[in-house]
Amino acid sequence: MRFMSGLGSNLDPELLHARWVLGGIDPEQFVKLAVSALENGFGGSALQQLAALSRPTSNDLGDLPARVFADMGLKPIDRDEAVALLITRGEPSTSTVILTPREAFPDFSDRWKKHIACWSGNPAGSDNDMAEFVHFVVEDVYEK
Repeated sequence: MRFMSGLGSNLDPELLHARWVLGGIDPEQFVKLAVSALENGFGGSALQQLAALSRPTSNDLGDLPARVFADMGLKPIDRDEAVALLITRGEPSTSTVILTPREAFPDFSDRWKKHIACWSGNPAGSDNDMAEFVHFVVEDVYEK
């Protein structure tokens, strides 16, 4: 089941989880997503508690996000797993211009993973994506 994310038209729980782990969703936005999840058939006490919060900070949430994702049937993931999940699912969405160099240069993958983590799993924009590739070419290909 998919639900509105606020980060695009629809976002599934796994992508939401990955972006949360990477810091790509702020606490207030997370509350809005919880409300949407409840409206779209998700349940669980943690999700209800999250949806009832008003203007929370990260400290206010405590272990609530982990409990929300557990209620959705998801296991805890770390930052590396979050990045890997995003890449596997074709996220964050990028310009088709950057897809060709990513495929043509497998050695770019480590730098790309760091780039995704740096942008908290959210789209960085075509200019930033291309700048990352240019840095790879200059620093990793030509300087070695």
